[in-house]
Amino acid sequence: MNKRYPFFSAVFLVVVLAVTACQSADDNSSQLSAASGGTGQVGWSEWNKAAFSKAAGDSKLVFLYLTTPWCVPCAEVEQEIFGSDTIATILNNRFVAIRVDGDRFPNVAERYSLGGYPSCVILTPDLRLLGGTVRVPADSMQLLLERVDDTWQHTPIIAEMQAVRLDSLFRQSASARKVQRPSDELIRFTERVVAHYYDSTYGGFGNQPKFPLPEVNEFAFIATAPEGGPLFKKEITHTLQAQQKLLDPIWGGFYRNAAFADWSSPSHEKLLTDNALLLSNYLDAFLFSKDSTYKEIAEKIVGYLDEFLRTDRDWGFFNSQAGVVIRNNEFIDPRSYFARNDGDRRELGLPAVQQEMYTAANCYAVSAYLKAGRIFRRQNLIDYAVKTLDSLRARGLQDDGLLLHRPINSMPDDPIILADQVAAITAHLDAYETTGEQRYLTGAQELSKATYERFQDPSLGGLNSDIAAADAIGRMSVPIKPHAINCAAAINYTRMFYYTADMNYRQPAENIFMYLMSVPIRNDDLRLCSLSRAYLRITRFPTKLAMLGPRGDDYNQLVNAVFSRNFPRLTLTHLGDGKTETSYGELKFAPTSRAQLFVCGDDTLSHPITSVDSIETVVHEFQISLMNKR
Repeated sequence: MNKRYPFFSAVFLVVVLAVTACQSADDNSSQLSAASGGTGQVGWSEWNKAAFSKAAGDSKLVFLYLTTPWCVPCAEVEQEIFGSDTIATILNNRFVAIRVDGDRFPNVAERYSLGGYPSCVILTPDLRLLGGTVRVPADSMQLLLERVDDTWQHTPIIAEMQAVRLDSLFRQSASARKVQRPSDELIRFTERVVAHYYDSTYGGFGNQPKFPLPEVNEFAFIATAPEGGPLFKKEITHTLQAQQKLLDPIWGGFYRNAAFADWSSPSHEKLLTDNALLLSNYLDAFLFSKDSTYKEIAEKIVGYLDEFLRTDRDWGFFNSQAGVVIRNNEFIDPRSYFARNDGDRRELGLPAVQQEMYTAANCYAVSAYLKAGRIFRRQNLIDYAVKTLDSLRARGLQDDGLLLHRPINSMPDDPIILADQVAAITAHLDAYETTGEQRYLTGAQELSKATYERFQDPSLGGLNSDIAAADAIGRMSVPIKPHAINCAAAINYTRMFYYTADMNYRQPAENIFMYLMSVPIRNDDLRLCSLSRAYLRITRFPTKLAMLGPRGDDYNQLVNAVFSRNFPRLTLTHLGDGKTETSYGELKFAPTSRAQLFVCGDDTLSHPITSVDSIETVVHEFQISLMNKR
């Protein structure tokens, strides 16, 4: 989902903001910056200390340009605005111009984005915000730059007052607290906000531009009515059907968004993260409904990822694919291009793939492939997923126990990002459940320990988005705690508690959740979906299953049968070969020479399950007995 932030005009200069870039499908007629040969005549600097020192030493304002390789409107801005001799001269002579790839530096985009890409942000030499815009005509940009620089040169006190005010507002927002007591009322609020944003006409949540919202979809699957059935069955069915307008009918894979509420006029770029999360949604829908249509859509997503975003390294995934094609230095209208069949598209050329690998996006894909491999019974998907996870660790794990943001082509200035660690922990836990290999649970435990130690805010609680340098300036010195990532972290620690029965994992989960409960969130904010999912994980006893016995066909059949069923908040732990008595918390398991599955409470066990046909019956009966006991 493209987050929206307040737009600031620069020093009393009113700038008419155009439609937020990268949200309008009409902008797809542009070409990508990579294909258009760069960014005109502007002498761009990198996001590093050298650029900051130059700005401070010369007392020049910073012009920060936030973009991404897949952002089609960015190319139009670069051609129309930064290709102007006049604007290039102003930027080169009167500013320190810094170009930042938001995929490579998500922590910078998180603090300075003005609502989407491109974002053109004007900063003081010490990186405090003065103003900016997402997109304006070239003459308006020229006026903006000249006015702000004139103010800085001749009446700097006015610019300083603006910078101080905006900096104070940002810091207050980042540290705002409103202590709230966790209760089931959170679920009621979330259900109301989902119902409020549901588009009963066209499906999905919210108006235009229309984005698929995998986290909202995921909450819709788990919300239950008082009688026990699915609360949002109509809404999620309608949404998953309507979203298919963004599914490429030829190659598969979902486009990023649509310009209009009816899912029409799509923006044709495809992102790895989006497709991985939507793959998980459609797999859940198939388990939930057994409707083969959802399985077919999931298979189309896998087919797209296999063909276009798998790397040539025999592991890993590239980050994105462009939404336009360049031929003979001219773009092809994407609406015409993507209406063609496979042969005609290939004759014109393929959209460029951004050949960068990022840890979090790859881990989302690993988790989705593991789920698809389990449900489709496709071992090749599981094999590719675990090889990718192993390679990410081999290439990206540092001495401090944390993973690099870019496991390939990493640079000293690359940030260490919380989202990478949390997504990797999730992928390790998914690999453990899928394969039963203890090394993945051990890897998750080691990574979670390092993550909590390095990212925890000991004074305010929660996990920071990155590890700020000691000499960080501007907004980079302000701790930011991404809401959805903190929710995912709380879920991870809860899962590890249930796998290990170790209370040491329960405490971090509750600490992070209590921080999240102190963050002021409006009662109509869709972020409540992530918060409620974490709350349900922490407060609701899961379907807790344990496997025991020698590995072989019988063992694998039981595991496969578990994952082919729609159990709420499933956790599956693997307790070993059963040759000796085994402990799991307060539970004791006698030695066994055959594969056995158990349903577990805190201090009670079901009888051993050895036949796949009896799994659902035993699980249902045991859960009823637990409720009666309580």
